[in-house]
Amino acid sequence: MSTNQYSPLFYLICLCAFSCTQVFGYQSIISVNNGGLLGEWKFIEKCPKGWFARGFSLKVDTGEGLLDDTALNGIQLYCTPSPTSNTSKTIESLSGKWGSWTKSRWCHNGFLRGFALQVQPPQGYGDDTAANNIMFICSNYEILLGLGGNRGNWGIQSNFCGTGICGIQTRQESPQGILHDDSALNDVRFYCCQNDDVY
Repeated sequence: MSTNQYSPLFYLICLCAFSCTQVFGYQSIISVNNGGLLGEWKFIEKCPKGWFARGFSLKVDTGEGLLDDTALNGIQLYCTPSPTSNTSKTIESLSGKWGSWTKSRWCHNGFLRGFALQVQPPQGYGDDTAANNIMFICSNYEILLGLGGNRGNWGIQSNFCGTGICGIQTRQESPQGILHDDSALNDVRFYCCQNDDVY
């Protein structure tokens, strides 16, 4: 059936959702309530059908004493077809321009199912870094702490995907130009595949 055959109500549902991808390809979104508010939500990228995220890496700006630090700039997820497979595909929503990628971290026998985010609150006239680090919980309840920054506070962890995370979308502040404060990645949300329960 083509999209032209859907009723006006269907289009209204799509507009009310975060995106039509949520209607067409995902059951649920998991998120946290302490993400930064600067910037816009960027594009969604998802694992191949039937694959789930088992590992991750972070793009981190360490600052090295410079005036404007941005801390967490990006998150890559490594999707695999099984909890023990060595075959992987990398997915990534938009990342900031600063920093370098850390070593990857992997669930030993499982998929990434939930997360928590460490975020620095707005600093006023100080240096805003927004999201600094992330922690994932695997399906075997192993906890994987990212190699990110250390500013700010940890928020309450998200709900869990039933099987595992299979998509990512980041909220990024665009570069603000010389003499302006940059914060890069402010927030992230992850997608559970269609028919994958969340609790």
